[in-house]
Amino acid sequence: MRLQPANHEALTRKIGTTPSGISPELKAALQQIGIINPDAVSTKQAAAYLSLVKGVPTAPSSLEVYRSKSRGAKYKKIGSRVFYTTAWLDEYAEGVEVKIFDPSQR
Repeated sequence: MRLQPANHEALTRKIGTTPSGISPELKAALQQIGIINPDAVSTKQAAAYLSLVKGVPTAPSSLEVYRSKSRGAKYKKIGSRVFYTTAWLDEYAEGVEVKIFDPSQR
């Protein structure tokens, strides 16, 4: 079965692709991390996104622990695979307070 152009566009919109309304800097950062679809981000990519783009130091294992304790960013599970969206990660990063410890100011 061959898709007609109109059906192909609708399917592409439904599956989700990188939105054209994002800044070139963010688009480059997403490509560097390996995020092709902002609606289907793996745990490893989510940790890199939070650390590099949002400035919230996060390891993939931390996200796994947060999921097991019903904390952290929203996620969706399809079978045994876990996915985040960049919107959910942005929402989570806004509520995280990053504390910097300076031993000289004790």
